[in-house]
Amino acid sequence: MTGALRVVPPLLAVALALPPRAVAQSASPARPALGALLGGAAGVLVGGTAGAFVGGNRCGEPANSDTCMLIEGIATGAAIGYTLGIPVGAHLLNRRRGDLRMSLAASAALAAAGYGVLRASGVRWNGGTTPRQRRVAAVVVVSVPVLQYLATTAIETATGRR
Repeated sequence: MTGALRVVPPLLAVALALPPRAVAQSASPARPALGALLGGAAGVLVGGTAGAFVGGNRCGEPANSDTCMLIEGIATGAAIGYTLGIPVGAHLLNRRRGDLRMSLAASAALAAAGYGVLRASGVRWNGGTTPRQRRVAAVVVVSVPVLQYLATTAIETATGRR
């Protein structure tokens, strides 16, 4: 116990010797992480709503509402809103420190990669998918948003320290 007490005062002295500006500018991942979470939620709501309006108006047969693209529109709008909302939310809650362009590019690249994997595996939203294709879709739908969240938080935290 006494060994630990001997280490603490030098650490406090080092921390107190730092200029106040350097301590205030050190970035914590908590603010970008919370901002990414809130921005992603807002993006899903706004994007999903916009997608419902756009997709709900596209119908294969004008008199048959079952052929309208409402669910597909909501899913597409929510994915686009999430892709844009995470970097913007992280950047804004991080007091506009960090590199928004890099965060947006990383989030969009991950979304494009996920979309590419879905297209390459042959997943179709109108049915007719195999169990393997459903597993691929499940992995992509779960992993891509998590990777977007982690990448954006890491980029905003790392570039916000400058």
